[in-house]
Amino acid sequence: MRGAEHASTDPFSLVGRFAVVTGGTKGLGEAIVEALCERGCRVFRARERARTSRVISRASGQRITYASTAVAPWYIATPLAKQVLKNETYRRAVVDRTPAGRVGEPPEVGAVAAFLVAPASSYVTGVVIPIDGGFTAHGFIPPKL
Repeated sequence: MRGAEHASTDPFSLVGRFAVVTGGTKGLGEAIVEALCERGCRVFRARERARTSRVISRASGQRITYASTAVAPWYIATPLAKQVLKNETYRRAVVDRTPAGRVGEPPEVGAVAAFLVAPASSYVTGVVIPIDGGFTAHGFIPPKL
């Protein structure tokens, strides 16, 4: 979500920005919240998108605009993914199909989400951004066990 006012002329600053993050208490949501807060964004962790958006709009006193973007992470080292990747054969297959040669880290997802909130991304909309270490370069064919 992007606020109507920009408190900084830095195109990557999130100072003065406001975001609602659903599922922001653990895993990737938590990494996104941390990345936004570190860059000066005010963040509201939400459970229900529609209801909380209305509440935030009233509370912030700002016109709320939505950026129709999404991130599509491949395997990211969250507690949930780590459980699946305990199977060494499967983990190796995941890493072998990933040109970066590794599993991603939660802050890498947070950094992309922070960019999407920043003024620098104001013309980025209607896309899904893969955060996959190049995995989709192979086509979306998951590894076999």
